[in-house]
Amino acid sequence: MKSLEGLFFLKDVSLLIIAATLFALIAGKLKQPLILGYVIAGMLILPLNLVKDPNTVKIFSDLGIAFLLFIIGLELDFNSIRQLGIKSSIIGIFQVATTFLIGLIISVFILKFDFILSVYIALIVSFSSTMVVAKLLGEQMELESVHGSLVLVVLIIQDIIAIIALSMITMGSNMSGSIQIAAIGILVLKGFILIASSYILYKILPFFLKEAVHSAELIFISSLTTMFLFSAIASFLGYSYSIGAFIAGVALSTTKFSHEITGRVKPLKDFFIVLLFVTLGMSMVLDQFQKAIFPLAIILLTVLIIKPILIFIIVKKFGYSNRTSFFTGVQLAQVGEFSLVLAAQGIAMNHIKDPSTFSMIIVATITTMILTSYIIKYDDTLYNKYFSGLLNRLGKESRKERFNIKERMKNHIIIFGLHRMSEKIISGLSKKRKKFIVVDHNPEKINVLADRGINCICSDMTNLEIYDQINSSQAKIIISVVHNTASNLTLIKKVKQEKHKAILMVASNSEEEAIRLYDEGADFVIIPQILGGEKVINYIEHLKPSEIKSWGQHYLDEIKSRQKSH
Repeated sequence: MKSLEGLFFLKDVSLLIIAATLFALIAGKLKQPLILGYVIAGMLILPLNLVKDPNTVKIFSDLGIAFLLFIIGLELDFNSIRQLGIKSSIIGIFQVATTFLIGLIISVFILKFDFILSVYIALIVSFSSTMVVAKLLGEQMELESVHGSLVLVVLIIQDIIAIIALSMITMGSNMSGSIQIAAIGILVLKGFILIASSYILYKILPFFLKEAVHSAELIFISSLTTMFLFSAIASFLGYSYSIGAFIAGVALSTTKFSHEITGRVKPLKDFFIVLLFVTLGMSMVLDQFQKAIFPLAIILLTVLIIKPILIFIIVKKFGYSNRTSFFTGVQLAQVGEFSLVLAAQGIAMNHIKDPSTFSMIIVATITTMILTSYIIKYDDTLYNKYFSGLLNRLGKESRKERFNIKERMKNHIIIFGLHRMSEKIISGLSKKRKKFIVVDHNPEKINVLADRGINCICSDMTNLEIYDQINSSQAKIIISVVHNTASNLTLIKKVKQEKHKAILMVASNSEEEAIRLYDEGADFVIIPQILGGEKVINYIEHLKPSEIKSWGQHYLDEIKSRQKSH
C-alpha cells in the first residue's frame, strides 16, 4: 500500500513538472515571465483532478521557499550596500516604511480589511521582485547605471526587511491571546541563540569547506547539510524553517567558496521554485474571484502608481536627478516573489482566511511582473516622451550626478561608454591633447575620471537631456563603445534628427546588427572580433617574430597594471 502511495506521489510530481514545462515554454515564446506559465499550469491541474493528493505535493512548496531564501542569503551582497553608502540604504528603508504605511491605510480604510490581513497586504505591496528586476536590468545592461545600482540596493534592503517580517510573523503565530512581555523576551533570547549559532558556523565553515572543496559532490552535500542543519535549529527555536535556510546562506556567503556553492545549488533551487509556483497556482480559487476584483484594482493602483511616485519623491529628496528617480520608481513597481512567500505563510497560519484573497495576491503579482518586463524595456521612451518635460517643469533638476565638465566645448570628441576599448581611446586622445568628453552611467568610474581631471558626465546616450550639456551639435566625432543596438539606434536617431555634422562611430556584436546600424546612418561600426583579426594580420605582415614577442610582453604588462589598479 505504501509503495502504491509512493507511485501516486511520483506520478503527481511528474505531472506538475510536465505541465510547468509546457506552459513555461508557451510563456517564453510569448516573451512573458516563466512564473506566469508555472502558475497557469497549477491553476489548470487542480480543476482537472490530475493530482491525487495536492497536500502531499505542497510539501515541495516549503522546500521551494527554503531554497529560495538560501540562495538569496548566498547572493546577498553587503559590499554593494557599503559601496553605495548609507544614503542608498536609507532610501530602501524609507521606501518600505512609506509604502507599508500607505498600504496599511488603504487596506484598513478603503478595503475595510481586518488589521492582521491589512498588515499582510501592506507588506505585500512594499516588496518588489529581486528575481525579475535583476534579470531584466542585466539583459538591458543597466546594472551598473546610477538607477540600476540604487534599485539593487533597495531590493537588498527589501529582502532583509522581508526576512525579519517573515520571522516575526512565524513567531507571532505561536503566541496566543495578548502578547506577553515574557513571550517577547523569549523571542529575543531565541533570536540571540540563532545569531550566536550562525556566528559559530561562520567561524568553523572555512575549515570544514576546505576539506570538502576538492570534491564537487562533497561541496554540494556540505552546503545542503548546512542549510538543513540551520533550518532544523531555527524550527526547534520556533522560527520558520526557511529563516534557518536564509541564515545558512548568509553564513556561506562569507566564505570564498560561495560562488561555487551557488552554482551547484541553484539548479536544485530552480526545480523546487517551479513546484512552489505551480502549487501556488493550485491554491487559486477563481469561482469566488469576482468579490476580489475591487481590492485587486486598488492594490494594482497602489503598486503601479502610488508606489513609484513615493519612490520618485524619496530618491529625488536625496539629490538624484529626475531621470534616475523616475527609473528607480518605475522599475520597482511590482509585487515580488517574497510577497507570495508571505501570503503562503499567511494561508498556512490561517491569517489569510478567504481563498479569493490569496488568488487576488497571486493575480496582482503576476500582472505587475508582466508589466515590469515592458516598463523596463521601454523606460527610456516613457521618460523621454511623456515625463521628462513634465518633471522638469515641476521642480528644479538635481546636479548630484553630473561631474567635471569644465567648459562648453566645440569641435571635440564625445565617447559614450567606459570599457577597455574606450580606455585605450582616452589614453591616446590625452597624449595628443585632444578635447573630449566621456559619458558613462557608472558613477564610480566617472568619479575616477573626474579625479584625473578628464571631462566627464554620469549618464548614458538614451538620456536626451544631456546632449545639450555635452554640446553634441558642435562635436567633431561621436564614439559609442556600448554594445547595445537599441541604445546606439537612439544615439544615431538623435544626431541625425538634429542634423549634426559629427562622424558617428558605434560598436556592435554581430555583422547583422552592424548592417542595421549602417542602414540607420552610422558612419563606422566597430566589430571587435573583425578589428582584432585585422590587427593580428597586420602584425604578421609587418612585424618580425621578435617584435611580436615584444608587443606581447607590452600587453602583458598593461594587463597586470590594469588588474593592480582595480
